[in-house]
Amino acid sequence: MIYQRNLILIGWLLLSTFVWAEYASYVLPAPIPGEYETILYNKTNKVTVFAYQGRKDITVIDFPSLAEQGSMFNRAVVLIESSGSKKKKILTDTELADHIQKTGRTAETFAYGNNLTIKELVMFFNYADNSDIQLNNNELALRRYLIDRHLMRFNQQSFYESIVPSAIILSISQITPEDVYPGVDFAARSTVLSHEMSHGEYSTNKKYREFCHKFWKDIMTEPQRAAFRKFLSKNDYNPKNENLMVNETQAYLMYTPDERAFSPEKVGLSAQEIATLRQKFIAGFPNARPPTF
Repeated sequence: MIYQRNLILIGWLLLSTFVWAEYASYVLPAPIPGEYETILYNKTNKVTVFAYQGRKDITVIDFPSLAEQGSMFNRAVVLIESSGSKKKKILTDTELADHIQKTGRTAETFAYGNNLTIKELVMFFNYADNSDIQLNNNELALRRYLIDRHLMRFNQQSFYESIVPSAIILSISQITPEDVYPGVDFAARSTVLSHEMSHGEYSTNKKYREFCHKFWKDIMTEPQRAAFRKFLSKNDYNPKNENLMVNETQAYLMYTPDERAFSPEKVGLSAQEIATLRQKFIAGFPNARPPTF
């Protein structure tokens, strides 16, 4: 038995050496505490990581560009949220590019912001480990960050497991110059941060999450649910994932004021219906007031 343990130890040392060498090209910085407005008005040409209000369970990664953000998250988002895949699998770079092209977007604009729980990211990295897909440097840096921050670990059964399953990683991108396309202006950045922060609340606040499900099931009508399901499906969200539908509905309805991203016309409901739904939402959960309102 002692020889087996020594072999395991040697294996772990070799694995660690390989992993650290693999990670050497890109490392995410340690998080710094940040309130909503601190994050919103942050200006930098380097990746910044914030622990929202100093908490460990909500991390916001602020990228200097949409391209860098997409490089880290697009592949995971397709696995976790997309409606286009018949079965769960990690896409190759070519498959990922094809999938994004079919949505009518680019690698930069596939998602202007992201939200993935540690539980979801653990699933992504386990799928990746069981495939022949080589993750890129940004994806590997995210994996290392989650391990270093004790949000997930590689266990003795040789797969990743979450330490804080409901903790969530959010991402946004910096404002770009007016002549840059695709671009992000202040209204877009503010809306994306507000939208993504609502996912942080949904993931980490059980009472809020339960209310959102009650609102979806008991307060919204079936035609209203169908309208949101259709709207979200057009945006490449899997309409069969009920939890995703509830989560995205609360985010778009209450925390997405930019009409370029969400409007009554886009969702196929009247302005009065949307206004009434918002009033009922706030009446049911008075603290659910987005910072931008």
